[in-house]
Amino acid sequence: MKYIIIKKFLIFFLSTFMFFSMLYSQEGLRKLQIGEIWQTDEDIPSGGWQIGFNWPGNVWREKLEAEGRIKETYIFNGTARMSGLSLGMKNWKNRRGATYPHVVYSVSESIIEHTGNQIGGDPIYIKVIMKRKPPLVTVNGLENPARHLYDEIDPNLVSDAKIEIRWGSPIGITFQQDYYAFASKNADSYLIVDFHALNNGNTDNKENDSPELNNQVLQDVYFNYGIQPMIGGQGCEQRYTIHENATDDWVEYYGENYLDYIGAGDPNNPAGDLSADSLRLFVVWDGDDHRDSFSSDEDTGDPNMNIHFSPPHPVLGTFLSPQYFGMGFLHADVSATDETNDLSQPATTVWYPATIPENNWTPKQSYEFFFEGKGSVIGENWTGHRPSPQELGFDDPSNPAQVARPNPYITIGPYDEIPFNEDVHWTMLVAVNGLSQEQCAFYGQKWWEYQQGGEGITNDEKNAILATGRDSLMRVFSQATQRYFNNIENGRDPFDTPEAPPAPDLNVSAGPKCVYLDWSDVSGIPDNDTGVQDFAGYRVYRTKEINYNTYEKIWECGGNSGVPVQTSFVDSSVQRGFAYFYYVTSYDDGSQNWENPGKSLESGKYWNMMQRHTPVYPFLPPENAEIELAVVNQALKIKRFNAIGSVDTVGIYQNFDLDIDDNTVLTFDVKLYEANIPLADPSYPAFCDFELLLENDSLATLRYAYESRTGKNKESEYFIQVVKNNIELDEWYNEEPINIREHFPTAKKLLKIFIGGSGWEFESWFDNILLENNSGVVFEDDFSDRDFTSDPTWNSVQKPNQTPDLDKIVVAPNPWYDKAVKNNYGGTETNKINFFNVPGECTIRIYTVAGDLVKTIEHNDGTSEQAWYQLNNNNQLVFTGVYIYHVKSEYGNKIGKFIIIRSSTQSERDMGFYK
Repeated sequence: MKYIIIKKFLIFFLSTFMFFSMLYSQEGLRKLQIGEIWQTDEDIPSGGWQIGFNWPGNVWREKLEAEGRIKETYIFNGTARMSGLSLGMKNWKNRRGATYPHVVYSVSESIIEHTGNQIGGDPIYIKVIMKRKPPLVTVNGLENPARHLYDEIDPNLVSDAKIEIRWGSPIGITFQQDYYAFASKNADSYLIVDFHALNNGNTDNKENDSPELNNQVLQDVYFNYGIQPMIGGQGCEQRYTIHENATDDWVEYYGENYLDYIGAGDPNNPAGDLSADSLRLFVVWDGDDHRDSFSSDEDTGDPNMNIHFSPPHPVLGTFLSPQYFGMGFLHADVSATDETNDLSQPATTVWYPATIPENNWTPKQSYEFFFEGKGSVIGENWTGHRPSPQELGFDDPSNPAQVARPNPYITIGPYDEIPFNEDVHWTMLVAVNGLSQEQCAFYGQKWWEYQQGGEGITNDEKNAILATGRDSLMRVFSQATQRYFNNIENGRDPFDTPEAPPAPDLNVSAGPKCVYLDWSDVSGIPDNDTGVQDFAGYRVYRTKEINYNTYEKIWECGGNSGVPVQTSFVDSSVQRGFAYFYYVTSYDDGSQNWENPGKSLESGKYWNMMQRHTPVYPFLPPENAEIELAVVNQALKIKRFNAIGSVDTVGIYQNFDLDIDDNTVLTFDVKLYEANIPLADPSYPAFCDFELLLENDSLATLRYAYESRTGKNKESEYFIQVVKNNIELDEWYNEEPINIREHFPTAKKLLKIFIGGSGWEFESWFDNILLENNSGVVFEDDFSDRDFTSDPTWNSVQKPNQTPDLDKIVVAPNPWYDKAVKNNYGGTETNKINFFNVPGECTIRIYTVAGDLVKTIEHNDGTSEQAWYQLNNNNQLVFTGVYIYHVKSEYGNKIGKFIIIRSSTQSERDMGFYK
C-alpha cells in the first residue's frame, strides 16, 4: 500500500479507516451496476424511472434549467422509461365472490396504458444478493462511496449479483422476479430475468397467513412483459421527446418462424429450416423524429447538439442513442404442473403507441389485444404477432397517432388452469448493445463535418453504421441463448457462465508527477466452479478528465506479459494538475473456462472503478519541502530536483520480542532503484537496523548498510554497521545469512527491525526477511502481501527550515481564453485555472483591477498547486477582465496578475464550439 505523506500538510491519510457499510439502508429500490448493462428496480417492479436497462453503464449527464442552473444529475444511457409484468385471465372471482369475465393486472397502470386494470400490489421483500463482498476503493486515503450496495452475500450464487423481488398482487398471485447479472465481459451486456407466479390466494404482503382468495383455480391465464421505450435516455432528453406522443423509436419482433427453425429438434439440435429465425426477441431502436430534426434531413441515432445538459459536452454529432434493446424468452412452463420448456412460446407479441385511447380500454379489449393478440380490436388484420410499424406502412416513428412510444409486449400462455398452490415459471433474457462510445464519437463527428459542408459520412451511411448495432445485439442474444441451452444439455445450472477471478480492493494515491496504485492479492482464490487455481495476472486501466471516458490498458503483469505478478504500480506517464481515474482487473489463464477452453477471462471493470467525483491529481510538492513516501516494506526519501537542504532519515519499523540464541540467523534481500527520480548522491546508504537487548539490559544496534559507491564499516560498543559496496541499481542483492551473536555475543532479544534510508531522490527496499533460531523459524515476511506489518508505524523525521521561491509562482493558462479551453483542461474542468509553485500552506486572494475581492482560497493540502474554477465568493462565474492575485504565506507574499477572456457568444457555447 502506498501513501504520500507531507509533514505538516494534509496529504497524509491514515491507512486504517472506519468501515462504511455496504448494506442497503433504503427500502423499495435496488440497483445492479456490475456489468455493462445497469438496472434499477422497485419493490413493485416497474423499473427505475427513466433509468431502465442502461447501456453502456456509468454515463452521467447533468440537466440544465433556465438561466443555466443545474437541476439534477442523471445516469443517461437508459433504454426503458418503465418496464414490468402484466397478466390477463378469464372468470376471476374477487373476495366477495363476484366473477369478472376478463381481468387484467399490471404492476403499473402505465405498463399497459390506462385500461382500468388491477394494478400494483404489496411488497414482500426486495434485496440484492452478491456472490462475494465487492471490492473497496480508496482514493488519497478516503474510501469511495460504495457503488455496489447489497443486502446479502451468497457464495453459491450462480451469477455475480442478483435482485430478488417478491410481492403480493390483488388478484391472489404472489410473484417473484429475479434479475441475474454478470460482471465479466463474456456476459456483461445481458440480464436473465426469472419469474415465478404462485396461485396462493395472497393479495397482500402476508403470504403466510390465511389466503384472501382461497382455493381459486385461475383460468386462461397469460403473462406478458412490456417496456416504455426510451432509446436512449440522453438522446430523448436532448430533444424533450421522452414522454408520450413524442418518442421516435421503432419496434420489431424477430422470431415469428422460430418453430420452423426448431422443427422436430430442440434449440441445440434444430431439425427444421435453418434459414428461419434462430432467436426469439422483441427489438427496439431509435428512429428519425421528423418534428425536431438536428439537421435538414434526419436525426436517427440522436446526434449530439449540446443542449439541455451542462458540460462536459460530447463531440458535436456524437450519437447519443445508438442502443438496440432486445427482450425474449428462454423458458416457459408448458403448464402449471409440467415444467417442460414450451418452445412454442411466446404466444403473442404486440406493440401499441402510448397515447391514451379516446375511449378507455375495457378489460375484454385489453385481454384480447395485449394477450390474445387480436388485431381486430384496433381494426387490423393480424393474429398473434403484430407486424412492425414499417411493415404496416408507417414512416414516421414520432407520429402520435401511429407509433409514438410504441410499447412492446411479449406474452406467454394461455395457461388453461393454474390450480391453487401451483405456480408457473418462465425465464426472460434482456440485452442491450450497439456502437461503442468511441464509435459513436468517431462516426458522429464525421457525420457532423459532412453536415457543415466538409468531408464525412452521409445520412444513409450514418444510419447503416448505426444499424450494425442490431447485429451486435443479435450476437449477445445468440451467445446467451446458446449458453443457456448448452448448460442444460451438459447438466449445469442454466444461468451459469465461466467465471473470471474476483477483482481486488484498490488503493490510489496522487504523488509527485505520478500516481501510486496498489491492490489486494486475489491470486490465491481458486476458480469458483472447479476449485482449481487459474489466476494469471493483473491489468491496470486509466482514463483522463471524466470517469466514463474510454479507458486504456496502461500496464499488465503475469500471464504472457513478461512482468512478474505484482500488487502495485506507479504510473509516471501522467501530467500534474489533470484528473485521472483507474480500475484494476484480474485475469485467469483460461484453463478452467469450460465454455471456451484456453480463453482467458477478466474481472469486470465496474467492480473497482474510481467514482466520478473522486479523481486523483498528480502534483508537485512545494519547492524544498520534505516528502516521506510511506511505502509498506520500502524506505524512501524524495526531494525536489535541484532542491537544497540537509539529509534526513525515513523508514518503517516493527517491534518484536524474540529470543536470540547462538544459532539465531537473519537473511534478507535488498534492491536499490531510481524509480524515475535522479540519484542525488549514490554514497548515501539504505540500511536495515536490528535493535537488540543485551544481557546487561543495554540496547545495541546491528546495521547492514548498502551503498553504490565506497563506504566504511563503523563500530562502537553498542553499534555495528557493516557496509556492502557496489550494488548495481535494479539488481537484487542476495545477502548471506547473518549470525547475530557473531557481532553481539551477549544479545538475548530482538526488539525491533527498522528499514530505512537517507539521501534524496533515492529509493530502496529490503525484502524476504527471515529470522531463525534453535527452535526453527520465528519470523518470516517475504512481503508478498506488500505488508511489512499488519499495522506499520512510520518513522517521523524533522525537516530543516527551507524557503520556497515565491518568484516562481505562475498562473496557467494565462490568459485563459474560452476559444482555447479544449487545449487546456477537459471534462468538467474547462474553466480551471491553476496556481503553480505556491507554498504548501498559504492564502490566495483574487481581486479585480479596481481592488474588489473576487475569491479567497485557503490552500492547505501540502501541494505546490491550487485550482480555481473562475467562481467568485458568491459561486458565480467571473467575466472577462484582468485579475490580481495575492499569495500570503509564512514565507512571504507574492502579487501577480492574469487575464480571462470570454469572447464567444452564448449561442456558440450552447452549440459546443468551445466547451
